[in-house]
Amino acid sequence: RSSDLLPFGKVGHASFLDLSDSYSEKPLNNFSVGKLVRCYVLSTEEKKAHVSLRQSRTNAESNNKIKDIEITCIADVKEGQLLRGYVTSVKKQGIFLRLSATIVGRVQYQHLSDFFMSDYTVCQKYIPEGKLHTTNVLSADRKS
Repeated sequence: RSSDLLPFGKVGHASFLDLSDSYSEKPLNNFSVGKLVRCYVLSTEEKKAHVSLRQSRTNAESNNKIKDIEITCIADVKEGQLLRGYVTSVKKQGIFLRLSATIVGRVQYQHLSDFFMSDYTVCQKYIPEGKLHTTNVLSADRKS
């Protein structure tokens, strides 16, 4: 997450998924201390605001191509869709990808490779937390 000061003493927080319409392996490379950025306020509470720096939010008239769509709810996730997200953890149950501020997807090991993996810790070595990963949506659990 990054934080910036907003008017009236508020602090703005933007998740990695709200920095750009096209994700990158190093999402903070385009930012530096003192850089002035345009933001769109998504929500506020007390002295904090959740903001988006996505050009599709800050300049809706722009015709720039959106490589990574903004996912705001589970209804935005469709079977067969190709999505990118950042790895949040590699556990026994699978690899977990952050798709939005509120939605995390799970990649089951059986769908990760054509080969059987008896030890999931191998994935921890090659798929570190924070890595940008592309996946195909096989199903979406709309209940939990």
